[in-house]
Amino acid sequence: VLPGDAIEAVTALKESGEGSLVKYGNGPLSRALIEAGLLDELHVSLSPFVAGAGESLLAGLATTDMDLQNVTDLGNGAVVLTYALGR
Repeated sequence: VLPGDAIEAVTALKESGEGSLVKYGNGPLSRALIEAGLLDELHVSLSPFVAGAGESLLAGLATTDMDLQNVTDLGNGAVVLTYALGR
């Protein structure tokens, strides 16, 4: 857990150049990291299930360029899509 502003903290961690940062889940923090240009890759898991309702994956996010890098077939109809995010 990082104190203070999340964007400032992640910026400092990325600038340190030490290791990789991984963030799980989606929501307001993911959206803020993408908007700040701090997310390099996005992994989206898709399962063969239709709920009929729900929220958008990253509701409120402005249009973002994404380049599909990889598709991992999990063998049960589910896939993991890996995207590089545009700058």
